[in-house]
Formats: sequence, structure tokens, C-alpha cells
Amino acid sequence: MTTIETIATGFAGRHPPVSTGLTLLGALWAGFLRHRELRHTRIDLLELTDDQLGDIGITREAADREAARSAIAYYMHNGR
Repeated sequence: MTTIETIATGFAGRHPPVSTGLTLLGALWAGFLRHRELRHTRIDLLELTDDQLGDIGITREAADREAARSAIAYYMHNGR
């Protein structure tokens, strides 16, 4: 499990969990919601200071590496 998955261990009650009985459309929707949640979490991670990252045991390099997994999050934060 990656750092970001450990931090975002759930949807804080905003979205129902995926059931194996869901239709294909439901499964795709759940995947989209999961991707969106991870992207937002990665953006939040980039906005933390180095001290805050240190408090949770993450280096700036690790945060940048994780954000690079979601190109949109990385480029939105870095303005490239």
C-alpha cells in the first residue's frame, strides 16, 4: 500500500463502498470516485509544509513523487 493509500483509507462517508454485486457502470463510477479522491489527496499533500510532511513521516521528495503519479495534481500545484 502506498503512502497516499494509507492516508486516504476511506471516503469519510462521502461515497458508498463498492460491492461485488454492482453493475459495470456502478463499478466504473466507483473507480472514478476513487481516482478523484486520490487526486485531491495528492493535491493536499503537496500543499503541506516540509515540517508538516515530517510530522507524518513523509519527505518532500516522496510527496512530489506521489503527486507525479497524478499528473494533473502535480502540474496544478507546480504551474507547469
